[in-house]
Amino acid sequence: GNSSIADAYGWSELNGLGYQYFQRLPKLVEAITDKDIRRVAKTYFGKAKTFIVRVMPRDGAPASH
Repeated sequence: GNSSIADAYGWSELNGLGYQYFQRLPKLVEAITDKDIRRVAKTYFGKAKTFIVRVMPRDGAPASH
């Protein structure tokens, strides 16, 4: 609805993208190539960036199953 569109336009303006960002977005997404995806994947998901995350309860908190 109108309020959702106004919200999206407002956030786009606040983030410096301009209120017409959502009109440009489909063309921006279509312009992404396989090469772009591979480059970004290598940057953020390379072996040198591998890590392990363990989520554990705080001390004294019962473990949930």
